[in-house]
Amino acid sequence: MKLTINTDDRYSETEITINCSRMNGEIEKLIAAIRMLDMRLTGKKDGQQCIIDASQIIYIESTDKRTFFYTAKGVYENPHRLY
Repeated sequence: MKLTINTDDRYSETEITINCSRMNGEIEKLIAAIRMLDMRLTGKKDGQQCIIDASQIIYIESTDKRTFFYTAKGVYENPHRLY
């Protein structure tokens, strides 16, 4: 795998392009990991609404129709079910 990074002040946002001969498991895992970096979930902790990066979540569980996200910094509750 070849990795090229171009840095220039004229770019207003980051763009990722994948060039490959065909899709395979390695590329699918790479795409999934990149998408996780931009995914965020909301949860409540101590009555405060918080936005949590999915990459920080260690574990998710659903108990009694409530969902909990566990991170290194604490536990957050979300009213949505896992499905």
